[in-house]
This record gives sequence, structure tokens and C-alpha cells, in this order.
Amino acid sequence: EQLEARGHSVRAVYLYTAMADLAKETGDEKLNAACNALYKDITERKMYVTGGIGSFHHGETFSNPYDLPNAEAYTETCAGIGLMFFCDRMQTLVNNATYADTIERVFYNGTISGLSLSGDAFFYENPLEITMMEHFENRFGKRRFPITQRQKSFSCSCCPPNLNRLLPRLSEYVYGIDGNTLYINQFAASTLESGDVRCEMTTNYPVDGKITLCAQGAKKLAIRIPAWCAKYTLNKPYTLENGYAIVENAGEIAVEFDMTPFAMRSNAKVIRDVGKLCVQMGPIVYCAESVDNGENLHGFALPAKISATAVYSAEFGLNTLKVDAFRREDTCESLYTRADAELTKVTPTKLTMIPYYAFANRGETDMLVWFNEYR
Repeated sequence: EQLEARGHSVRAVYLYTAMADLAKETGDEKLNAACNALYKDITERKMYVTGGIGSFHHGETFSNPYDLPNAEAYTETCAGIGLMFFCDRMQTLVNNATYADTIERVFYNGTISGLSLSGDAFFYENPLEITMMEHFENRFGKRRFPITQRQKSFSCSCCPPNLNRLLPRLSEYVYGIDGNTLYINQFAASTLESGDVRCEMTTNYPVDGKITLCAQGAKKLAIRIPAWCAKYTLNKPYTLENGYAIVENAGEIAVEFDMTPFAMRSNAKVIRDVGKLCVQMGPIVYCAESVDNGENLHGFALPAKISATAVYSAEFGLNTLKVDAFRREDTCESLYTRADAELTKVTPTKLTMIPYYAFANRGETDMLVWFNEYR
């Protein structure tokens, strides 16, 4: 009977996972409808652009619709993992690419951000903004923000082992078989062998968008076309169905997704992000840190149609970006000035951005995902 995601975000998506399992086993249409309503409530009203869920720290809960603060975001790592579980079970109810899209978004961004690049330290919470000047103590006690550096252990140590059980099982999210159709849900260099079905996927995704598939034993291949992708090419005739390109399996199949970086904006009901933009390349959400860009990241602004150069980084395992941006600098020391006094200088500049999942790996520093839009 529950149609809105409420309560403890981790326990909630674990419950919804079991509900989807039960709906599949029993064919209960009412339960199926409830699962769909909950999925839409989460992904259309309560999910961060990083795929993180559970924005409120008190009780680790879902908050009101569109209440998605950035600096105070809770977005527990376990909640992201649980959302992957839920989406995976929903996909067993109906082969719709939206569930694989959400799995991709949360995994590449709001889930693996919980693990340090060194592999031995963890975030329980995954904020979308760190402004160090706000992290201070006063006589009323410390203001409540997520920690700024990953830890090797927690008194409630659920997130580290949860990540460690997820990572070895990622292969289960890549392929799906339904009748005579082989589904390509995620893109990773891999080989599938299941009964008479065999598939070899060659790709460097998400560093680039080129994917080659060679399959045997399946009459059709259903290749997910990611929701973020505006343009793509495919070397075989296809039809589109529920977000998948359906191809009659004949020979080598090559698909390429356009990985040109682009800006994203939120629904205007997300009041923290009104008039702001974030940057995405393929499925990867990007952030900027002061260690690369100097102080006051809030002084940067981005145009809606961004121009960016991608450079592969061995440190992060993905591309970094040099984004054409603008920086506001005040030429007057007054705390407030007339807006028509022209005392603000806006200069073109370059903003260095890294994959969001890799933030806070180079010491304490400011971090920002959402930037003011330059008009």
C-alpha cells in the first residue's frame, strides 16, 4: 500500500528489493504497481544527480520530495548499493532500460565514491559539496556536515563490507537473458558463457563510448541506449524498444555513444540547484576541487553549452576535464554593492574537473558539483 519512499533509506530499498522479488514470484499486480510507484518516487523526486538517495541525516532517511541539499547530503553508501539491488530486481519484472540507467548512474558516481582510490578507506556519507569555511566549531557545538576525509573503519561499519560484497558481483549486472534475447545492460570488457549463449564484449567504456559485441547462441541482442546519450551509431539495422536497440544477431556488432561532455540542470523544484549546472561526460558526473582551481569555487560559472577537453588520468582511472568557464572577481572590498555599479569583473578561465567518485583523495579541500549558470 506504500507508494512513496519514506523512512530509513537503506532499509527501505532493501524492503523494496524483496517486494519486487515477491511480485515476480507471485505475479501480484498490486505489489508490482507499488514497486513501480516507489521507483518513480525515488528517481524522479528524491535522487541526487550522482544517484545518491536518503538526503536527511536524522534517521538516515528520505526527506520531502525535491529536498536535496548538497553540502549536508547524507546519501549513505549502503543506500546507493541498495538502490542497485532494487533496480536489478525491477528489471526482472520488465526489461526496461531505465533500471539499468539508474544502476549505472549510482554505481559510477554515488556508490564507488564511498571507496578511496587506495581501496582501504571509506565514506559513509557522500556529499555533493564541501566548503571548508563552513566546517567550524562554535560555542553552540559543531555544525552538522559530513566528514571531509574517508576513514578506514566506522563504529557502524556497514558500508565497507557492503562495497566489498558488491564489487565481486558486478558481472551479474552486465548481461541478461530472456528467452532468445541477450540483453546488454552495462558496458564492460567481459566474456559471458551461459549454456549455449556466449558473448564477448570489447570496450574501454566509460573512458570512451566504443563497444564491440560478438555473440553466439542468441537470436537477438538488446543493447541499452543510455538515457544520457544524445547521439550514437550502430553498424546493424535495429529497432528501439524500452530503451534498447534490438538487433538481429548477425556477426560483429559495433556501437558508439557520443561522449561529448555536457551540462545538466535540475528540476526547478530542487531549490538548492535553481540556476545552477553540473557537468557530465557519459555516465560520469564531475566535480571541481580547490586543490586544482584555487579558492572560492562558488565564483566560477558555466554556460549551458559547455566546451571541454578530456584528458585521461591514470590517477583516477578515467578522464579529467578542462572546461571553459567564467570566474567572478570583485574589484571592490565592500561587503555589499549596487548591482549596477559594475564593480565585478568576470573573466574567461579554465575549470579543472575530476570524476565525482574520486573527490577527497588528495587531502582536505573544497569541492563543488553544482555551479552557477553563466548568462
